[in-house]
Amino acid sequence: MELRTKGIVGIGGELKVQPEDFLVEEVPLYEPSGGGDHTYAWIEKRGVTTQRCIRQIAKTLGIRAKDIGCAGLKDRHAVTRQWLSLPGMDIAQRLQKLELEGIQVLKVSRHRNKLKTGHLKGNRFVIRVRNCDFPAEEAAALATKKLCVLQKPPWVLSWYGTQRFGTDNVAQARELLRSNDGVVTKSDRFLVSALQSHIFNHYLAIRQKKGLLATVIPGDVMAFLPDGKVFSASEDLPREQARMLDGGAAITGPMFGTKFMEPAEGTPARLLEDEALAASNCERTMFSTLGRLARGSRRILSHRLKETSVEPLEGSDIGVSFTLRAGMYATEVMREITSS
Repeated sequence: MELRTKGIVGIGGELKVQPEDFLVEEVPLYEPSGGGDHTYAWIEKRGVTTQRCIRQIAKTLGIRAKDIGCAGLKDRHAVTRQWLSLPGMDIAQRLQKLELEGIQVLKVSRHRNKLKTGHLKGNRFVIRVRNCDFPAEEAAALATKKLCVLQKPPWVLSWYGTQRFGTDNVAQARELLRSNDGVVTKSDRFLVSALQSHIFNHYLAIRQKKGLLATVIPGDVMAFLPDGKVFSASEDLPREQARMLDGGAAITGPMFGTKFMEPAEGTPARLLEDEALAASNCERTMFSTLGRLARGSRRILSHRLKETSVEPLEGSDIGVSFTLRAGMYATEVMREITSS
């Protein structure tokens, strides 16, 4: 995963030394209205995954974990703030009195529907980089230069971070899909997702190597922004190129699956998808029998950083903050900043 900022010296340093060094706050798709049949809780957690947080709250309140909704999953090695939705309206007082290690309910409201994955605009990050390779003022200046590069086309690349893949998830998924019995269960969903992400990263790397990250080619599947509705760039390429540079649309890459993965139809774009499959030692047919386990989708190739700031802190520490589109990895932004 080649750096876009490789011409600028990285600041080095350490991330996530303490949970407080990595603050993540959801930017919700909508705010709770204050009325409705679902109770919404704005929580802060530290050192706890979202799944574990939900299980603990469900057990304490005597409800089913699957009835608690969230817009996205948050890391354990951080301080994170996000909305959860819970069934019913009579639970608010019990929520406000909730005492669980690492979990605090900051406020409670109501809304008419359960929160579901994707009900999210993005995430706001406030990150402390400790023990940089340079004094704080110099490290902050270098980080600012890096951010300036990432705010120009093709912007921040939408790599999947290494935490997505584990040690051998991709190899296991490939073997699973090629097994003679072809049986894939719900417990295999994460393995399949890792393989999908692996192929996407290859696709992104191929376009980067060919200089096509910010160039629309015949057959590209694009997405209108911000809603993500996809369309094929097969007629007026100059128009779609201008739309992409203006931020009204984005080029997408494949997340191979059975239903919602719109394949590239134009020859140049389709050949790039085939090249990514070959680089991953995969074939299109591997995903044809997975049904709901791998419905597929399209993922934008790059996204814009918003609300960026850098400030020197004590010694050789600096603070970096920015907002990312939902589903993107702050660790990949920080990799650009810390590495050379």
